[in-house]
Amino acid sequence: LARIDGIGCPTSMVKVRIDLLRDDGLAAAPEEPDEVEAPEALKKRGDAAFRRGEAAAAARLWTRAAAAAGRDDRRLAVACLANTARAHIDLSRATDALRAAAEALALDPEHARARYFRARALLALGRRADADEAIAWLVAREPGNPRVLELKAEAARVPEAADVPRADGDAARVPRADGD
Repeated sequence: LARIDGIGCPTSMVKVRIDLLRDDGLAAAPEEPDEVEAPEALKKRGDAAFRRGEAAAAARLWTRAAAAAGRDDRRLAVACLANTARAHIDLSRATDALRAAAEALALDPEHARARYFRARALLALGRRADADEAIAWLVAREPGNPRVLELKAEAARVPEAADVPRADGDAARVPRADGD
């Protein structure tokens, strides 16, 4: 068996692991190292992948587009990060969605779509109080937006929660057994 960098790992095992990751949408397909794709082209490819129902591929492409755009094109980076948050919501990856939305909001704190997907991620994570605060911001700025009003109604159906310490020191929101 071939060994990799003297770590004693058969190359066939590494290939199988990479293939498994790729099938789960966690590893990008190999690309030419010299190939540099413009952020706009990456965004368009992400848009197309999302339209085809390939949310994991879209999230990867939008993340690459945001990184390529960087601070040179904040508008594009923020749009791609908000899209990434949306894809992660669709994939039931609320923590990843929250992270992508936070990155977008770090570049543009007023970006409504990033705030919307942040609120959805918070709600999915059971952080009702944080979600309510995020939704209130959206309602104040877009009081007639049907998606915002729908999210507000969805949040109202989620039971209130009690603070429970998490391993990271923050408090998680968990429904109380007594209904309060």
